[in-house]
Amino acid sequence: MRKPLPSLCLEKIFWEIYNEEVINDNPLNTILDIRKTLFNCLLVNRDFCRHVIPILWRNTFNWYLPSSKLIITYLSFLSPESRFNLTKRLNNINISELLEICSKERPFFNYTSYLRELEYHSVFKSVQELWPKEIKRERNRQNIENQLIMAEELCKMFLLQCPTLYRLDLATDLNFLNPFKFSSLTSTKSCLIKLREFKCSDHPDQLKIFTTLSNICHNIEVMQLGILRDNDNFIDSSLYEGIRQLLRSQRYLKKFICSFAQKGFMSIIGPNFPISLQDITLHACDLLDEEDSFNYFMEYYNLTTLTLIDCNNLQGSHLSSLKYLRINNFKRERSNMKLNIIYNNPVQYYDIKSIIIHSNVILTKLLLDDIIQPYSLIEDITNYCSNLIHLRANISANVLPQIPLLFKSLKKLEIIELKNEKTFYENLIPITMTNELAIEISKSIPSSLYSFTFLLMVVFTSQSLALFLEQLDERCIIMSDTSYYSTDDDGDDGDDRSGSDGGDGGDGDDGYYYDEYIDIEMNQVIFEEFYIRIDLDEYNESKGEHFKLFKEFECTKYLHDNNSCLIPTYIDELDE
Repeated sequence: MRKPLPSLCLEKIFWEIYNEEVINDNPLNTILDIRKTLFNCLLVNRDFCRHVIPILWRNTFNWYLPSSKLIITYLSFLSPESRFNLTKRLNNINISELLEICSKERPFFNYTSYLRELEYHSVFKSVQELWPKEIKRERNRQNIENQLIMAEELCKMFLLQCPTLYRLDLATDLNFLNPFKFSSLTSTKSCLIKLREFKCSDHPDQLKIFTTLSNICHNIEVMQLGILRDNDNFIDSSLYEGIRQLLRSQRYLKKFICSFAQKGFMSIIGPNFPISLQDITLHACDLLDEEDSFNYFMEYYNLTTLTLIDCNNLQGSHLSSLKYLRINNFKRERSNMKLNIIYNNPVQYYDIKSIIIHSNVILTKLLLDDIIQPYSLIEDITNYCSNLIHLRANISANVLPQIPLLFKSLKKLEIIELKNEKTFYENLIPITMTNELAIEISKSIPSSLYSFTFLLMVVFTSQSLALFLEQLDERCIIMSDTSYYSTDDDGDDGDDRSGSDGGDGGDGDDGYYYDEYIDIEMNQVIFEEFYIRIDLDEYNESKGEHFKLFKEFECTKYLHDNNSCLIPTYIDELDE
């Protein structure tokens, strides 16, 4: 008789399935596949079932996968007192019959006790699925109130019956009429002692929540807070005091994310981070009147990453202190600090220039969507940002001659995204990439670069593109002058090997004849992502279709099946 696998081995196998990496292109399908695989495993035998159920039911709620069946299953675990309260509160609808059926069909396993991650908004979304579709479309005030009441009762049950929660997400919506009254629960202490991740935003009871958790939870590792503002955009300063208490009570906090804080918040919470802090992200926060806003970070020797997204009134002088550590009243330079600056809204370049100059060696990511008057952006980055890893900017094609010098100075650059300014151009003909400049840019590309996006108003010709790629031969590109259309017997196979954006070869749908291709050996592609403008897609017939004039050539490292050739869709000149 064969011996069964040890429990430890089974548990490790099932956890490997559960922790499978989610594919960003299609995350929902990946999640569904994981659940389906685990469900099939639990049907094998009793031992498999006993190990899979706790994993399968640890995080059941998903915003994108609401389920009424899930709610019905959980309703069966309501205590008699909770069923009575729910029936009483929903006095305008008859729910007693549903609750009675649920109580009689209670599952063998107590699924509630296996829950380890709770998202209030996702619970509410699943509760909405219980209501008929026509009622959901009406957005009736009373129906939403009833749905929120049911979601609140379920969350109370989860917090009372779950022995341990590792993640609690109380992010809600200002439109919610009756957000979950978390602060009223006094018997959830044991459930939240081991809480590792906490998220809360737009909740009217934030101050009470922070005060309650500061007395219960001391092991939070990831904290994400969205500060609630009133209609006049005002934030009560006592809320910052609640955040300060919550931060001071933590022992192992590693990552802190804060959104929409107003001026003065850094001087209150800055000195109260635990020494374990490694990563800080501030989103849409106002740094006005914060002269020494980041001086406190000199004390945190574990801090390695600071990300500032769309922060108002950020000055370069704020960042100077980030380059140093203070140990026993002595300052020394940091060796591992990474600063990420991201602006998704228009920003004046003189503000960015100040940031670039003062943050120089620690600036590793600079993402700018729209820069107003970017006179010397490329020049300043070349001179001051030697450690830059990721650069994104919407700028004019006039910077083209500066690109080789930029590449030579950024030896650690991994991702570059240069795109058009967000100005509306009227009948603008793009600049043609010369052979000499294509060679110079290609030679200067650092070996660390793996993502190349170059969608300025610049167009490669067939010759300049060939010379550009040929100069990268040291990084394992193999060029081939073989014609895509072949008279050999295996010529039909070529149709199955066309590139992702390359068309079908030969006479394409747009009337062009694509008579060259680049033959690339598997696992020898230099870029994971490669986007350039290489075609004027019938420019004379496309007036008014601005920025839709060009095709993009994509070169990806992850070639599928027998995909071993990529077909650029360029033309040398416009048809007259």
